[in-house]
Amino acid sequence: MRYDLRDPEMLRRIMATPGRGVPFTVRTLASATGLGAGLIGHLLSGRSLSCDMEAAHQIAEALGVAVLVLFVPPTSPDPREPVQMGSMMEEECRHDRAHHLA
Repeated sequence: MRYDLRDPEMLRRIMATPGRGVPFTVRTLASATGLGAGLIGHLLSGRSLSCDMEAAHQIAEALGVAVLVLFVPPTSPDPREPVQMGSMMEEECRHDRAHHLA
């Protein structure tokens, strides 16, 4: 699931004055998040305007802001990605299908 960056300039400003600690550079934010410096640089430059959900959360956490301050989640699921269902819900679906087929 991809999250869209709201504004590269906002990311830059928050990196300069994070919610916790010392300002971040591309490299220090990459190190703090475990993400590649290339991804951070691409988000800042506007070359990339989205990242996966986990990366968005890692960036927001490192900067000390809520993920929705920086990113917009997708409005609907990506049809190319499999939907992960909890085991109980999955079992219910199997039961319903079997019941309807009987």
